[in-house]
Amino acid sequence: MIRVEEARQLLLTIVRSMPAEVVSLRNAIGRVLAADIRAPLPMPLFDQSAVDGYVLSSRRLPDGSYRVVGMIRAGDIPPKTIQSGQAYRIFTGAAVPPRAYGVVMQEHVQTTGDRLDVPADRIVQGSHIRKKGGHFRKGAVVLQRSALLNAAAIGLLASLGKQTVRVYRKPVIGLLVTGSELRKAGTVLREGEIYESNSSTLIAALESCGYSVKQLAFARDRMAEVERQAKRLMKVCDVVLFSGGISVGDFDFVLPVLGRLGVKQLFYKVAQKPGKPLYAGSLGRKIVFALPGNPASALVCLYEYVLPTLDGMQMKPHRGLVQVGLPLASELSLKADRDQFLRARVVHGQVEVFTAQDSDNLRSFAESNALVFVPAGVSRLSAGEQVIVHLLPQQEIVASNS
Repeated sequence: MIRVEEARQLLLTIVRSMPAEVVSLRNAIGRVLAADIRAPLPMPLFDQSAVDGYVLSSRRLPDGSYRVVGMIRAGDIPPKTIQSGQAYRIFTGAAVPPRAYGVVMQEHVQTTGDRLDVPADRIVQGSHIRKKGGHFRKGAVVLQRSALLNAAAIGLLASLGKQTVRVYRKPVIGLLVTGSELRKAGTVLREGEIYESNSSTLIAALESCGYSVKQLAFARDRMAEVERQAKRLMKVCDVVLFSGGISVGDFDFVLPVLGRLGVKQLFYKVAQKPGKPLYAGSLGRKIVFALPGNPASALVCLYEYVLPTLDGMQMKPHRGLVQVGLPLASELSLKADRDQFLRARVVHGQVEVFTAQDSDNLRSFAESNALVFVPAGVSRLSAGEQVIVHLLPQQEIVASNS
């Protein structure tokens, strides 16, 4: 067996970036740029008003006032120039005429007909004018390769006139669930049978992280059946996940099938709880994970190993679950023989570890918003002691009282 950190480092050696593809901006949220984005035009595109108000000439009329000679709305073509003593009513985002001195906010002036009076301390050169190219110039790199496209990045690209963007292709994921005792929901169970839930669990977890299972298959605990389905998934998928059948029982056929298919083993069995019988391997550029059959174990392994691998194939700047340090809400005693991932809940700036940690128990996992990582050799932790917390995706974190 190997330790958790060693397993993570080994996975880094087989992760390769996916090829690039071009997608529409509508489908680009959460994707990763495969090339730098250079601005095809400056931003702002022209001098524009930052407020609703009046754009002023450099000189006032002899009596100290200005004469309002027109209006400039957003989208209007501005006058070619602004003459001495003149002012224009102007609105946010509207183009500022050449030779304009500044813009004054509407609440700081007084108007009588076309007469505009402005306090002297409000007449400031360049005030409230967004200068052409003030954010960036034409040709500047505005988003770098490997940037994660969030809502603001999508908006930025749209403001540059972009309709499509070059991103890393998402891995095609296949999932093979094994087990002769498994039945679909809605069927009548016979003695010794259970409803199959791992596919729903793993698919939902992947979707919460921005990935999807494109190929789903099931196999009974029969060598030929497992091998046939595995072959099919290997042909069309970049990442293949197996659920169950990875232990050393007489009817656990995943390990020998992977050997027969030529999958190169990276590691098998990790000194962790839950999820000890975890397998990782590769076949060319394809990556294979065999997850334990127990649902909590499978979910922990997906979050801690599969997710960072998928993120790495996407060249994401942050890979896997977000990690923070938080104090324990209460004292914790545990066995120190293996690294542990404990289901927990972050509440008001502290982390509460659940009592129920059985590998077949999804109840406590359903109420968790985090995993607490405790390295081997640690058998006791005091209340208030800082621990490493991995935040689960799309879970409510109860805010701190401070």
